[in-house]
Amino acid sequence: MKWLIVQLPRYLAWSGGIFVAGVVLGVGAYLFLPGTSRLVISELAAFAHGALDGSALEIVLFLFMNNAVKALGAMIFGVLFAIAPVAFLLVNGFVVGLVFSYATALAGPSLVLASLLPHGVIELPAMLVAAALGLLLGVHFVRRIRRETEVPITKPLILSARLFIVYLIPLFLVAAVLEVYVTPAFVALLS
Repeated sequence: MKWLIVQLPRYLAWSGGIFVAGVVLGVGAYLFLPGTSRLVISELAAFAHGALDGSALEIVLFLFMNNAVKALGAMIFGVLFAIAPVAFLLVNGFVVGLVFSYATALAGPSLVLASLLPHGVIELPAMLVAAALGLLLGVHFVRRIRRETEVPITKPLILSARLFIVYLIPLFLVAAVLEVYVTPAFVALLS
């Protein structure tokens, strides 16, 4: 595990940078492509309305599974030249940037931040770590193919899976619970 902890910060920085690039693209789309932005927002709203139609517990389970499965996919498929985590980060960043811009124009920044912060302070770092693990696996795979390292791909893969199970799965569950039970109360206080 020490090997992974030493390697991870560099990939976490890359993960954050790629996510921020996605956010910038989302904000840019909102500002410069308003018609396309409205179309994307309406599709996202339709998906959210259908997906989040259920009891609070069902919504918690949906949010948890959605985030955990996508993050796991970004991590595991990162082994294939790190394409999956880069796409995962850019798409999620784009959606955050677009939705934040749109919602801020409608409701103001305070209300939008109140709807994101309670669960986002847990969910976003967990997503960034999962993607960083995927980037690490992709780079390690390439280094292994080039014979630049003797460490077999199974070592970082097993360590990443262990970190995902022990730390990230509980974080995704806590974030989902906060999103369903705490965030609405937080938003109601500011409304």
